[in-house]
Amino acid sequence: LVHSCTVEDGQGEKRSIIDESGCHTDRQLIGDPTYAEALNMAYRESYVFKFADRSVLRFKCGIRLCSKDDGGCDGVTPPICLNETRIQNVDDMNEQTGKKWRHRRTINSFSGKEVDLLSQQLYILDNGREELEQLNQISEGQLHIMMIWER
Repeated sequence: LVHSCTVEDGQGEKRSIIDESGCHTDRQLIGDPTYAEALNMAYRESYVFKFADRSVLRFKCGIRLCSKDDGGCDGVTPPICLNETRIQNVDDMNEQTGKKWRHRRTINSFSGKEVDLLSQQLYILDNGREELEQLNQISEGQLHIMMIWER
C-alpha cells in the first residue's frame, strides 16, 4: 500500500498528496495510485506540477508491504477511496453510495512491513532560458520523468 506521500520543494515547503489510507488528497495534483495486481506494482500518471519559483520536486511516500498468501493483502490494496471526497462517517457513506459499508482492516490489525520511499530530485523546466541552461548541466542519470512504486 502506497500511503502518506508528500511532495517537497527542496527548501522546506511540503504538501501532502496521498493520505495515510492511500487515497489522494487533491485530485488536481495527483490521483489515487493504480495497483497492477499481476505486476505487484503501484503507479500514478499525472500532469506536471511544481512549486512557484522552484525547479526541483522530491516525492516521499510510505509503503506498507503485505503477503498475498492466504489473502494477506485483501482489504489493504487497493485502498477503498471514494471519488472526490473522503467520507469519515459510515452513515454518510451509506447515504451517498446507497451501499453497505465494507469494513477493511485497520492499520493496527495489519501485519506487514513499513518502508519509506524517497525519490531522487525531479527537475521541472519552465519556458525560461535559465532552466534550459540548468538542464544542460544535469547529467543523464539525474533526470527522472516517471516514478514507479513496487509493492
